[in-house]
Amino acid sequence: MKNIKLHWQVLISMVVGCILGILLKNMESTVNISPIYECITLLGTIFIRLLKMVMVPLIFTSIIMGVSSIGSGKKVGRIGIKTFLYYLLTSLLAIITGLFLSNILKPGVGANIVENASFDPSKIQMPGSTLDILIRMIPTNPINALANGDMLSIIFFAIFFGLALNMIDQDKSKLLKGFIESIFNVIMKITQIVISFAPIGVLGLMTKTVYSSGLDIFINLADKGLNLRTIEESLY
Repeated sequence: MKNIKLHWQVLISMVVGCILGILLKNMESTVNISPIYECITLLGTIFIRLLKMVMVPLIFTSIIMGVSSIGSGKKVGRIGIKTFLYYLLTSLLAIITGLFLSNILKPGVGANIVENASFDPSKIQMPGSTLDILIRMIPTNPINALANGDMLSIIFFAIFFGLALNMIDQDKSKLLKGFIESIFNVIMKITQIVISFAPIGVLGLMTKTVYSSGLDIFINLADKGLNLRTIEESLY
């Protein structure tokens, strides 16, 4: 498997996971599959937790390193304006794409994925105004934001931290920059190790999905994809 590229390993794991999910589902009436099923699905759970483990320190340190390496003064202002415009345009494009595809594909229609789940859409908290979102971005307790994985607050504090790091004397900031860079390099290495286990994690996740929901979920998605292709062909 070492000679096979990672994306092919993930694809193979998806296929194997589907096969295992079907086999375990068919065998559950005759054989006690609980130990095998729990061991396989545990792989997916561990993989997801490992990804969550590296997410916060990776984002925090990478943003600080990126902002502190820009410099200060007019250069930061120009890059800040460009970054804001880029974020605004990409967010607008993502929203338009999401609305367009959701209206065409209508995801979830005809699927009984949450038939027995205690999910109440009315309890979903809708975002407030733009001003409220901007206010919530400012953390009252940065440590608490890091502990709870509040990404907007983490990003805001990391940007502020990186800018302030450039405003102090270089002799005083050099040691701290080196320390944060060392942490960033260690987290990057941990991330590479975690990503290398992606095929195993995907195997566990696919097995759990197919075992619990069957192949109907993929059939529904395939039908939606064929319908989208038919619409595209009719447009041309």
